[in-house]
Amino acid sequence: METYKITDHQLMCLTANSAVGGSLIIISAALAGIAKQDAWLSALAAPVLGCAVLWTYTRLGRRYQGSSLIGITTAILGRWAGLAVNILYVANFLMGASRLPWYVGDFTGHVMYETPVTVINLVYVVAVCVALWYGIEAAARAAELLLPAITLLFAAAMVLVMPQMKIDYLEPVLEFGVAPVLSGSLLINSFIALPLITMMMIYPRHTLPGKGSVKAIYRGFLWASAIVFISILMSTLVLGHIICAKQQYPTYSLAKEIDVGTIFSRLEYLISIIWLITEFYIAVLYAFAALHALCELCGVKDCKRLVAPLGLFILAFSELLIPDTVYQANWTKTAWIPYSVTFGLILPAFLLFISWLKERLGKTAAP
Repeated sequence: METYKITDHQLMCLTANSAVGGSLIIISAALAGIAKQDAWLSALAAPVLGCAVLWTYTRLGRRYQGSSLIGITTAILGRWAGLAVNILYVANFLMGASRLPWYVGDFTGHVMYETPVTVINLVYVVAVCVALWYGIEAAARAAELLLPAITLLFAAAMVLVMPQMKIDYLEPVLEFGVAPVLSGSLLINSFIALPLITMMMIYPRHTLPGKGSVKAIYRGFLWASAIVFISILMSTLVLGHIICAKQQYPTYSLAKEIDVGTIFSRLEYLISIIWLITEFYIAVLYAFAALHALCELCGVKDCKRLVAPLGLFILAFSELLIPDTVYQANWTKTAWIPYSVTFGLILPAFLLFISWLKERLGKTAAP
């Protein structure tokens, strides 16, 4: 297995890019349906729970330096119980990697409506496979270059849409109480924090030793949280929660409102570019996690041998996993949060508890 290391700054950029992508243009609709005009409060509260999730990951990583999630699980649960949990994680990574081409094909199909969705998915999966072939180091270096550009483009889009804001859309505050705000916060974290379990295949095995990598993960997450908060706030201020809830891609619709003296208009493609780049990084991390988890479980030393078969599986499974937009919407409303909480919080917290318990029992039994 590879012994390469990525820098703390690269780790921060990877974390930020992957956390932004899953939520930038789609989460506002579901969030507006839950928290209504208080959606921005949910986005403001989301980093608190998100940091608690990241604390679980980083705590595990600090206890098992030099190991991936697969190795950590095996060390804590033993060979057979660890194998069972690791198989579940491999399935989770494969499903995550397979869902993303559908989202990209569905969104891009609204713009390139004459291009078959299968062709779009094929190009996307090939790009992911190329990234896997060159390795996570190359993807991390590219993330360092892309994150400032993404942030600048996003900031420009938000500034240009500011003249369309209506502060009345935020009132009344907490009309329906705190419960919808907390539910919305959990929904946000199911997109920006819980999927970061994929980072456990990079941290701490392929990161530099010390606390710098832990800080990098937190900085990347908080960077992404700020972008998500601004996008949700601006969507509510410009479109209102009623329109947001009815839109499939609210942030994309938000960018359509940009019209500054007929010079700056039709700039929604800025949001499209940002989302496609960050969504690409989520796919790369899911596919990287699946690839290296399979290699570690099967004892394969050269992971490049499995890149092409993995790409073919992702392409084929993406056509079967989500048949249509109605299924996708029902999945998000009913199954996505329990699913993501199980793999992103419950299982890591269980592993951390068992690790702590074994440590305490070992100290008690020691003479």
